[in-house]
Amino acid sequence: MGNPLGAATWLRLWSMCLLLWLVLTSTVLPDGVATGVLLAAVAAVAGQVVFRLDHAENGASHRAALRWLIALPRRALVDSVVLVRALLAQLRGRAPAAAVHEVSYDLGAGASEAVVTILGSMAPNHYVIGVDRDRHVAVVHALAPRPVGSLEDLLVGA
Repeated sequence: MGNPLGAATWLRLWSMCLLLWLVLTSTVLPDGVATGVLLAAVAAVAGQVVFRLDHAENGASHRAALRWLIALPRRALVDSVVLVRALLAQLRGRAPAAAVHEVSYDLGAGASEAVVTILGSMAPNHYVIGVDRDRHVAVVHALAPRPVGSLEDLLVGA
């Protein structure tokens, strides 16, 4: 992957964020694109800061994060289908079986509640309600629950 702190990584982050902005906003108007360029730059800088902090704290490789990022689109698609089914069931008068459960995480000693909350809430069917740092457990709400034991299971769908 090269140097995670270098300009090439920043450019990749910026281009992915800009592409995501353009897809999610469905805009090609000049002011919308300019806003996306600016916000993608802010997001890329934030990504670089996270990489720098992670690199400084534990020097760990980013293989796990890369695996999560690769699996995230599939997880989002699967969870979106699950949510549409739950919506259709609700429209037919059947209440979805929402649940709250605990998910363990092991992101190293420097993992903050914000990182766990952001990662845990990336899957569309799940939302992190709280984090217990002492037990390394995140409390997760799921509209259509499925068995998950860890944050990695939640993200990659294992």
